[in-house]
Amino acid sequence: MRAHAHPRFDNGEEFRGRTEITRWRREVSTAFTFTATLLDTSSNGPRVSVTERLEGDFPGGRVDLTSVFDVGSEELIERLVIRVA
Repeated sequence: MRAHAHPRFDNGEEFRGRTEITRWRREVSTAFTFTATLLDTSSNGPRVSVTERLEGDFPGGRVDLTSVFDVGSEELIERLVIRVA
């Protein structure tokens, strides 16, 4: 799947377009050290859900997150929502 340039929200901010989303992703990936363990996956038509446990040196040290991807007809991610599981 290729990512489509729709907005991304994090910590009260909206990130729109490939440049902003790429910068956000780079900053997040270097801000903390963590491991991710896959807990669950499911799909319902074009909607795919992935739940992971993150453990690391971020505030709280451990969190389960669910990422919900809506995949469009061209196999592009049209929407991504990441929430605490």
